[in-house]
Amino acid sequence: MKKTTHLIVLNVAFGLVFAACAGTYTWTPTDGTSWGTAANWSPNGTPGAADTVVFEANASIELADTVTVAEFQLANGAKVTLTGAGMWLKSSSFAGTGTLALDGTRLTGISTASSSWNVGLTLPSTLGIEILPNATESRITAEGDKKHFQIDGPLTGTGTVRIGYSGSGVGGVKLCGDNSAFQGKLIVDNASAARNRFGAAQAGGEEMTLAFEGNTGDNGSVDFADGVLKFGAIKTSSRTTTNYAWRFNNSGTNILEVGHLGKSDDRISIRVGEGSSSSGHLKIRKVGTGTLELWNPGHRYGTEIDNGTILVTSDKALNLYADGDITFGHDASAPGGILKYGVNQWADDGTARETPEEIVTDYSALIKNSFAPVAIDTDGKDVTFATALSASNVGGISKYGEGTLTLSAWQTLLAPVAVSNGTLYAKVNANVTGRIDIAEGATLTLYGASKNLNDST
Repeated sequence: MKKTTHLIVLNVAFGLVFAACAGTYTWTPTDGTSWGTAANWSPNGTPGAADTVVFEANASIELADTVTVAEFQLANGAKVTLTGAGMWLKSSSFAGTGTLALDGTRLTGISTASSSWNVGLTLPSTLGIEILPNATESRITAEGDKKHFQIDGPLTGTGTVRIGYSGSGVGGVKLCGDNSAFQGKLIVDNASAARNRFGAAQAGGEEMTLAFEGNTGDNGSVDFADGVLKFGAIKTSSRTTTNYAWRFNNSGTNILEVGHLGKSDDRISIRVGEGSSSSGHLKIRKVGTGTLELWNPGHRYGTEIDNGTILVTSDKALNLYADGDITFGHDASAPGGILKYGVNQWADDGTARETPEEIVTDYSALIKNSFAPVAIDTDGKDVTFATALSASNVGGISKYGEGTLTLSAWQTLLAPVAVSNGTLYAKVNANVTGRIDIAEGATLTLYGASKNLNDST
């Protein structure tokens, strides 16, 4: 019994010694670029999970395995590039000034948040993250179930990075830095255990491609009151009606501006608030050439078509709250775009329909405050607008695509009027003044009393 007591005391003593050994290691490479080489550190040795690592000059460091430290420091504006495809750097703290470049490597912030959905670790604004192009995507995530790792520094580079990561005990990433210089691809992993968030308007970028992957959905959200969140291109993968790439729960008015890169395959699914409630006031603004597909039923407070085309492939894709509207050109500087009617090829569970459903939804009561022409592409379908277009639409009307657009309510039709394809049928209760253009093979039918068509071609 006496021998056993001595062994216990000895183990406790050793534990105290080890706890006291946490130290600071400075990168001073003398033997290659491997993190795991003891001679590359001062003092000589390999940093452990309780240690602080310091980098005072530019360096490229190879990771051969997952490394964990207590604090990661950059000094003198140093740029440290981590190589080693698929290898992880984990840290409980980040400090200093400089840039951490990920070259197919993975960065984890060990979050100590006290409760779910809270931020437990922040990378300061003085530290930037550069994403280098690599066949292996880089990753940034939080360790801690439903906890957040906040990035206040800028995201730059041209590579691909995934934020969030599916797995037990994994949290999300909250982007708050100025990411306007990022020209790469940002993948939001919808299978992660915590929502990945944009915490500031500048967290987007006009040259950034944003992609949502995974089938859990509902994990991308906005966490700032007001502002314009911009993306060059945007895409969601899942098509089930129960999965939403974004959830906007803020109390302010956000504008999600999409299309700066002019891609033709942009696609997004959005929900505002919980179910049919309205705790956020989101508007989508389509800019740039190219097409944005809205396909999943979702609620929002407005859709602004400033350029290009919005393709509707669900009869509920433009669900709006009571004070929402559809606007063609939100101000006089916007050239305006086209609302195109598509077909719904997908069932609610995301499987392909045997017979695609044509979309012919009447949006006439929602179209307001347009500076550009109300431009409708029926794409071979017959669509009826039963409500007179609001007088707040001052840019005229344009009809594209085969098929017929019928304005069945009596209305004052403001010129210019242009019919490029198919038929535009309108009941008008006042003279149409201004320019009227009818392309060869197209038809304009005006019904009403005697009308004067002035300056027409």
